[in-house]
Amino acid sequence: MTCRKIACFKFRSFKAQCFAGILALGACFSLISSLSARELELPVIEIDFAGLSQFQRAAESTPLARGLTVDSASTLLNNTGQRLSGHWAEKLTGSADSDEQDLWSQWIQLWALRPWSVEIFADDSDQVTAWTLQIGATMDEALEWSRALRNSLDHPSLPLPFDRKYSRLNGWRLDSHSNGKSLHCVASESGLALSWETISGEIMESSLVDHSSRFGHLPDENLIQLTVRPSNWHWLNDWIRQWSDADYTLTVRVIQESNFFRALGSLEWGKAVELSEEPWIFPVDLIRDPLIQLTAMRLGEGSRLSEDFLKPLGYSETPTQAFTWSMPGNPMQTFLTFPSSQTLEELKEWTPALAETLSRWIKPLKLGVVNASEDQTKAIWSGFPFNLPFVGMVDSEYLELGSGWKGGEPEADKRKGFVMAGFFPPNLSPQPAPQPLLQQFSGNEKIVYYSWELTSLEMKKWGQYFQLVDMISKQRPDPETIKKLKAEGKSLESLNQKNAAVDWILAMEKQFGNTITVWEMDSPEVWTLNRKAPAIFSGFELAYLLRTLGGADFPEPARYIPRNTPLPRPEGRVKPMFFYTNPKTSSSKPATKNSKSGLSKPR
Repeated sequence: MTCRKIACFKFRSFKAQCFAGILALGACFSLISSLSARELELPVIEIDFAGLSQFQRAAESTPLARGLTVDSASTLLNNTGQRLSGHWAEKLTGSADSDEQDLWSQWIQLWALRPWSVEIFADDSDQVTAWTLQIGATMDEALEWSRALRNSLDHPSLPLPFDRKYSRLNGWRLDSHSNGKSLHCVASESGLALSWETISGEIMESSLVDHSSRFGHLPDENLIQLTVRPSNWHWLNDWIRQWSDADYTLTVRVIQESNFFRALGSLEWGKAVELSEEPWIFPVDLIRDPLIQLTAMRLGEGSRLSEDFLKPLGYSETPTQAFTWSMPGNPMQTFLTFPSSQTLEELKEWTPALAETLSRWIKPLKLGVVNASEDQTKAIWSGFPFNLPFVGMVDSEYLELGSGWKGGEPEADKRKGFVMAGFFPPNLSPQPAPQPLLQQFSGNEKIVYYSWELTSLEMKKWGQYFQLVDMISKQRPDPETIKKLKAEGKSLESLNQKNAAVDWILAMEKQFGNTITVWEMDSPEVWTLNRKAPAIFSGFELAYLLRTLGGADFPEPARYIPRNTPLPRPEGRVKPMFFYTNPKTSSSKPATKNSKSGLSKPR
């Protein structure tokens, strides 16, 4: 069984903002614990962070500065530290009593103030087998910490630590209560190094060499540097696999400019990725102002949208482009659409079979049924709380947004069939989408992905979506259950953390403005990223991070749908997709196989 380095994280911190340190530490462990083992010699993820003191200075001129000082941020800090300490105390001693948790909480809070580096390892069975942690410090500080930590690890289930050498450095080893794992500790000129691995300590020795050559060496202007290679981290992989199943290397660096952050990067594919170069087919009847988010994306052969959603539903065409957008007001006013080569009449023949298949998929949820509308233009899910999800077929006027498009209205009677889906039927506005926004991506043939959003509103929207998911899946207890848990003295850490995350989202509701993300194809093998953002992350990414920190399985990463929830998928896969629709009326025919339309019976 081989062991590979999965990730390397490097941070520098400051006392006034230790909130960000512990928050980042929690996010790192959450992200890494979901990675899949692959036959790779290189890390699956590497993250270098220039230091929280430098980050604070950079953030002072950005809207993110307030997010690090609000009361809910302190609550998130304390809760995350407590939950991390309980997790590691249980891993080491087999228990997480208050004394053990308080001990590790003190160490975590101390180390979050210093530069630190984390590595995670996994084996070929997709299990995390080891981790290393290095905290930047002087040799004297590292020696003092090593002695204090060794003396504090006095637990009935543990043997006494004993001395040993690592790469010519003196250290000690403490064997755990089970699993054949040991805690290794070394004080070096770079700081204190810890590892959780087998008795041999081989990973610790190699890590010490790696840290001495890399620790704290970032270009001055870079705040964060990230490298990602293929993994099964579901959120990232779902996004990447919209284009290709080829191996890839994603590299991103974050810098600060004026009052915002800039993310620059590249996506290098293991083989050429061919995408359609046809103009963007923009449905002017569907995507209307006011907007809080608009995304245009090219899609590759075998995309997640096609393979995991459309083909199982009996739609055999492979979309080559798609749009998503959100509207203000109802948080579920989020939609997706893509053009079809079929007319509305041909698409409507699919509706009865589509509704039947979707009803079969959602049956385990016991949340209503899916029926075809009377005009056969959509399949509507009735019985879903607070929503009316649907998949529909729409006939819309459209614009061809090619490189020569400089603005203007669609040609008269130029219409096309579109497939659309959403959480709730849209409130159609008489105001068209702003053409200056469309010109941001229409005039550049190299763009494969363009996204604009109002980040605070998108973060709030996804936060509300995750709350709805928790309610449906009974992950969030009702008031009576909470009262009973309190009376029994049971822990409410997860709930308290979720509440703090909600408070933080509300505090930032009007703080974060435009985030723009652009991916361009420099060549079929190399794409480049350029993001301008007030808080580095998009609204979805912020909401997802906060969901992870408040998750019941923390530090494991959050899932879109909790793992114990019956899933509306034929194979029961964790693959929620979000799609969107617009009501149109027309006559219909019975559903049949139609070779001309490319439709087939659902599998």
